[in-house]
Amino acid sequence: MSGHSGLSKRKQTAADKMWVGTVLGLAYALFGFGAQKRPPRLAITIGPFRQGCLFIAGYHIHHWMVYGPIWLLTPTSSLGGFALVMTLHGLSYPDAFVL
Repeated sequence: MSGHSGLSKRKQTAADKMWVGTVLGLAYALFGFGAQKRPPRLAITIGPFRQGCLFIAGYHIHHWMVYGPIWLLTPTSSLGGFALVMTLHGLSYPDAFVL
């Protein structure tokens, strides 16, 4: 017996990493955000955040505007998978292009 269990360890690929982020993003989108037209369930009010929404210079910065560039910079990482889901989720809102 060589001590080998017969199960080979496979190296984690970029797609594997992206799936992890995608699943986490879906979970966060479903449980962290409530129904549209309501504040997010995780509605913090501190600094530039008011009821879970980011405001800079009086403009509402939607989460897709933050996560879109992150996804473009890290498309095949777990962060990229998370950012992709958050970008698509943000774009699904009817007011996605209203500041």
